[in-house]
Amino acid sequence: ETFLAPTTWGDYCKDVSSNNCTTDDGIAKRAPENQAEEAKYHDGENYDGHFRNTTQNDCDTHPKCTGHIIDTPCSWSTYTVQQLFQNNILLS
Repeated sequence: ETFLAPTTWGDYCKDVSSNNCTTDDGIAKRAPENQAEEAKYHDGENYDGHFRNTTQNDCDTHPKCTGHIIDTPCSWSTYTVQQLFQNNILLS
């Protein structure tokens, strides 16, 4: 469970939610209403965001697993790339 994959609102409702987001389940208050909402990873009011295990990020089964990371805007300075390289962390 080192890397959990971020799940879009649309995928959450389609693949994870037990009721396809027809009622508030604590993560999504409703289903997305358009393609722009379907593509969101977080919406401040109606979708809190969700991370889940996938085949690609199962490091126990796949030693060369990959993960996801959210970094700052490109105009900011960080050491993320160097830290990922030095710690041999692969990203998809």
